[in-house]
Amino acid sequence: MKPSRLIAGLTTSTILVGSLALAPHALAEPTTPTPEPTPEPNAAPASPYSYAAIGDSATVGGSWFAPMGDLCGRNRTDYPNVLASNTGLQLNETACYNATTQNYQWIRPAGILNSPNPPQVKAIDKNTRMVTIQLGLRDIVGDGTNSLLTKCVSKWGKQYTSMVSGQPTELTGSPCRDAYGTATMKKFDGLQARLAAIYANAKARTTSDTLVVAVGYAPLFNGTKNCWEGQLIPARDRQFYNDIYRKLNRTIRQAARQAGVPSFVPSKDLGIRSSCGVPGLRFTSLTGLPEASYPMGPTVAGQAHIAVTLEQMWKDWTSTHSSLK
Repeated sequence: MKPSRLIAGLTTSTILVGSLALAPHALAEPTTPTPEPTPEPNAAPASPYSYAAIGDSATVGGSWFAPMGDLCGRNRTDYPNVLASNTGLQLNETACYNATTQNYQWIRPAGILNSPNPPQVKAIDKNTRMVTIQLGLRDIVGDGTNSLLTKCVSKWGKQYTSMVSGQPTELTGSPCRDAYGTATMKKFDGLQARLAAIYANAKARTTSDTLVVAVGYAPLFNGTKNCWEGQLIPARDRQFYNDIYRKLNRTIRQAARQAGVPSFVPSKDLGIRSSCGVPGLRFTSLTGLPEASYPMGPTVAGQAHIAVTLEQMWKDWTSTHSSLK
């Protein structure tokens, strides 16, 4: 590898590592109710029913240019806002950056400043007829300085240093998996039970006419295959991240079946839809560029895909529940 290209790549990696630790920009307290977005010209007629959006960083991710202006990092292009606009349901969004399963029913740290956040279950009220729950990822990968990514970067950094000194020509091995694989997978213990309890609780708080959906996560990478955006991460560590997402999505599906609610996981066509895919078409991005989306999360296209799928699930649901027509 030529030194000039390597140094350019390392500069990119430095920006990448810094950007991945950043949360969406925000201005107000997370306890402030989510303001209603300005209706789009083609927005559906207003419904008398509400939609409760419960979730984490993947739920609120979106465009740099459309922040809602709160410390939870909610975005006008996140799938709850798009779905509410498309269905006419009144949005109660309590999803928050860095939330874990504990944020569902307890006052726990979350958001950009990691400050105490109200229980997300408060989004469910007597008028709720749709609930989406996307939780679990942060239980496994953590956040901030204690996140799996931060720890892995320190391991990859040693290889970056050796590359500068002219040692290996590319990143090799799986230093992240080797150091943190066992401890990370151990965090799955009890997650299925927690998620099933959350889904069941949401279902119990609502009427039989309410659609409760467990939402999974779009994987970041396409396994060990070539990845233009993940070239500064060893291939086997990219596979490690995919293994985490695969196990998490399987856990979400199993918990949903246990609780008797449907689930949706956007995990197909990874060659195109993962961060290794085509900008503008892919559903996730490691850096957030060039789509101008939040790093290491869903793109606007990814959020739109989830919204469209959930909208169809809502239409199918209402077609079999006459009281909602």
